[in-house]
Amino acid sequence: MSTPRPTPSPDHQRGSPPAPSPSPHPLPFRQRAGVWLGSPPWWFRDVVIGVVVSVLVLWAGALLDDRRAARDRVIAAEALTNTERAENLRFVRERSSANSTIPRPFAGLDLAGQSLRGLQLGSADFFQSNLQDANLQIADLSGANLNDANLTGASLLGAKLVGVNLVDAKLNNTDLSSADLERSQLAFADLSRAALRFANLNHANLTDADFVDADLVGADLSGANLSGANLSGANLAWVCWSDDTVWPNGFPPPPVCAHPN
Repeated sequence: MSTPRPTPSPDHQRGSPPAPSPSPHPLPFRQRAGVWLGSPPWWFRDVVIGVVVSVLVLWAGALLDDRRAARDRVIAAEALTNTERAENLRFVRERSSANSTIPRPFAGLDLAGQSLRGLQLGSADFFQSNLQDANLQIADLSGANLNDANLTGASLLGAKLVGVNLVDAKLNNTDLSSADLERSQLAFADLSRAALRFANLNHANLTDADFVDADLVGADLSGANLSGANLSGANLAWVCWSDDTVWPNGFPPPPVCAHPN
């Protein structure tokens, strides 16, 4: 007895195509990544945005912390400087006396912006000291050493500076009005834009000093040595001078003083 054969299905009879087999050559990784990024899952964009925002927040916080730390360092440095200047001022004030033999070793001290008004500091050593914007009005610094000191913007109105060593000193924009600078040494000093109205510069050494745009109205330059000095733009109205006053080569002396007493 023969075994019956199975009856083929209608689809098979019509010749339906066989099931596709896996491709032997899958897409390269870059192409697959591009396809994936072109149509990422719904959660991918939120994750990326969250990461970017977190990085920006951390960066901004670090930047603010750096600025805050820098500001704190500046404040701390300023406080330290102010403390140092206050201590230097106390040291100077303790040695103020009419006795010029008292040692006054003030070389290199930072006294910027401090008030030394009216102090008696004869023969003091202020070599290379910082006295910028300091108040030295009517102070007595006779015989003091201010060689290479910084007195920019300081006020020495009416100060007594007889025989002072101000060689190479920075005196630009300094007020020396009515100051007594008789026999002082101001060679190579920077006196540009300084106020020297009615100052006494009798027999002062002013060789190679810079007086550009300085105000010398009524100053006494009798016997002063101005050889090599730069007097460009200086106001020399009513200036007093004598036959032994030495002017820069080629400089026409102003009229002899006739200012009122």
